[in-house]
Amino acid sequence: MNEALACPICNNQLDLEKVCCPSCHYQFKLSDGIFDFTPIPPPKLIEPLWDTWVQLQKNGEKAYTEWAEASLSIGLTEVEKAVGSYADLKGNVLDVGCGPQSYPGYASANKEINLYGIDPLRGVKKRDFNFVVALGEYLPFKNSFFDRVIFGTSLDHLFNPTRSLREAFRVLKNDGVVVVWHGLPPEVAKRNPIRKFLSDTKYKIKNWLRPSFEYKFYKSMNVPNGAIDHFHFSHPTIAQVVSYLKEANFKDIQVQQFKDSRSYFLSALPDR
Repeated sequence: MNEALACPICNNQLDLEKVCCPSCHYQFKLSDGIFDFTPIPPPKLIEPLWDTWVQLQKNGEKAYTEWAEASLSIGLTEVEKAVGSYADLKGNVLDVGCGPQSYPGYASANKEINLYGIDPLRGVKKRDFNFVVALGEYLPFKNSFFDRVIFGTSLDHLFNPTRSLREAFRVLKNDGVVVVWHGLPPEVAKRNPIRKFLSDTKYKIKNWLRPSFEYKFYKSMNVPNGAIDHFHFSHPTIAQVVSYLKEANFKDIQVQQFKDSRSYFLSALPDR
């Protein structure tokens, strides 16, 4: 692990004994053998949305703790198998936003790879791969180290998707590949305003009389200013994801829909 690490702020060599960067003087943390490269104070790029991000992380931690089956794939799903095959995993692989699972399902068919993962949530499970706490916009890794960088349904959780994809560009080898597994939200059907009002009222009355677990769960959390819902900064379209990849200097962008679903796989090469 240590041979791959670099300062997430300036990309220079870290002093891992003191857990700091001698160049930009950022101080990081090491707890129970896990590095935490969350930049405190936050850099100016993400500072305006920092409070939003903190609340989203609290919501995410609550979801993982209290209702994991609603926010994580339980078992190896068809779509996870498909994205693992699509990504053609090899060499050093980085999962940006790997979540709290012990090992990502998509990678379970190929444990010959050298898997690294970052996530802002530490979680409680022991991970069976190289893991650090970090942000997608500030990857704590050396330039040109990875053969694959994967965003597995994580792009919509990021402060700045383009910045994170530029970081993927930086840490990828010249012949490396970035892979994005992106899920679109359910389409909200256009409804007559009166019918919508009646439906919403019925839902509220039903849950006032006998609140469901889902209703109570979501009522217990706030959607912070700057977020689109309890867990996401945005819900980009596939066209927007393609534009992020282009802005981050990727080329040969391929898009593939998983069967007739809301899941899409995208891949691209660094344009160097």
